[in-house]
Amino acid sequence: MSLRVVTQTHMDGCFIACLAMFLGKSYVEAFKALYPGQDPNGPIPQVLTSVDLMQAVTDTLKKLGFTVKRSSYRKLQSLRKYSRKNAILIIRWQCDDDSDEVSYSNPWLCHAVVFDAETKKFIDPSHGHATSYEMKSYQRQLDSILYVEPAQAA
Repeated sequence: MSLRVVTQTHMDGCFIACLAMFLGKSYVEAFKALYPGQDPNGPIPQVLTSVDLMQAVTDTLKKLGFTVKRSSYRKLQSLRKYSRKNAILIIRWQCDDDSDEVSYSNPWLCHAVVFDAETKKFIDPSHGHATSYEMKSYQRQLDSILYVEPAQAA
């Protein structure tokens, strides 16, 4: 069954929207699962504060009952061509601060995108299916790919 597109309602709610797609729930339901007792209309509590964002995302998904495994693929076209599992992509936006060096020390300069293995499409929670232009940007700034499955499917 293909994933239903869920768009983020908070500016920094991409992970919540990705979680909603994996859960098959609404953005608000995913927010409540991730932040019990918090107001979904308020600011997002900072729970993913680790500099190692991949580990923070893995830990959070496991706590919610998912099996998570890092993909060996580093090319998005390989993922599209060969993968039979849904995945979350962690994109580290590169800073344009007039230097030639990229700083990956700030975990908040990240974005999460979903790969739907059934449709072979990438879903950007900020607006829906990713364009080829966006895919090139994601590939350049890709931090990691994590397969996400319900625990019972492992």
